[in-house]
Amino acid sequence: MVLMHVRAEAASAAVVRAGLTADLAAHGLSADARNDAALVATELITNAIQHGRPLPTDELAVEWSTEGEDVLIRVTDAGGSSHPTLMSSGPDDTSGRGLAIVHSLASSWGVEIGSEQVTVWARVPRSPSTMRPSIAPAEGAAVRRGRRAF
Repeated sequence: MVLMHVRAEAASAAVVRAGLTADLAAHGLSADARNDAALVATELITNAIQHGRPLPTDELAVEWSTEGEDVLIRVTDAGGSSHPTLMSSGPDDTSGRGLAIVHSLASSWGVEIGSEQVTVWARVPRSPSTMRPSIAPAEGAAVRRGRRAF
């Protein structure tokens, strides 16, 4: 498991992508799997920056590990005014696609809502296959409420 604490700013996505792809390459994952994981991590970090608040340390916590056939990616922030929700976006919409991308690339994803933090996680297959075809708003995410130590 790798845990990074990064500033809640856009440049942090590049820092995480570099560390994540290097680590996954060292574990022998294909370029496609590394790219999928990097894209999912980028979307989760971007959502945390745009919709959440930094942790008390003014950072986000980003964790990943290879578990069985998946790469588990977790991004934790201090929550925001709303909880992460899968949305449908039209061709003219300029935002709202982040979790749809995560949903398409991940075998599963979800949200853990604690009293002082929110963690959005995704399991990205180590062997990418085809993307999930449907993006129904009620589909895909598992939501758990309660405390979880990070």
